[in-house]
Amino acid sequence: MCAIVKRPLSTAEIEVVRRLHQNVEDRYPAWEKRIECSYVPVEFMSEILPPKTPRPWWGFGIIYPDAPYGNEWIINQYFLFHFGIPIAGPEFKTLVDRVDINEVRKASARDLFVEWQPKITDSEWLANSHNQSYFILNLCRILHAVLGKTIGSKKAAAAWVKSAHPQWQNLIEEAEHWRYGMEIKRQEESQSFLEFAIEKVSERSL
Repeated sequence: MCAIVKRPLSTAEIEVVRRLHQNVEDRYPAWEKRIECSYVPVEFMSEILPPKTPRPWWGFGIIYPDAPYGNEWIINQYFLFHFGIPIAGPEFKTLVDRVDINEVRKASARDLFVEWQPKITDSEWLANSHNQSYFILNLCRILHAVLGKTIGSKKAAAAWVKSAHPQWQNLIEEAEHWRYGMEIKRQEESQSFLEFAIEKVSERSL
């Protein structure tokens, strides 16, 4: 979720936000540590590169008052522009210019090399089943964005990669079917999938 605010939140307002999210997760345990929400000042909405000023972000059951923006910034802007559903306030697309899909492809490639490539040697992180599922599906989204003709959801991206590169079908389907409490033991294949993604994206000039 993205909450667009007129001005940066004060310390007192951030505490109100923290209590709001905590109350929601306490009331609905099925959503505990599964809700993410960014509180972005409207002045940053026209930025293409990630804004340098941090913002409050709720995720994994914690409020981060000064969370930095990452390479996912323009990717999220694209999806919100095309598919965002306003809960309150104006349509998202009235607050920003249309996002260039080529900028999304560039950001996806940056995300691969900055965020995900270092995971190739982090065996402890990859040993976690949740991390494996999250990691595999994000690689699908990156491959779909950079190599495909369109950009879509993780589900659409996974379907595209399975069709275009069927050698990864079983790995991707296990990641898609994963639920909390299930175990995935595909660490070596996950590392190989990352190497494959790095090779394919490196071949594409952006």
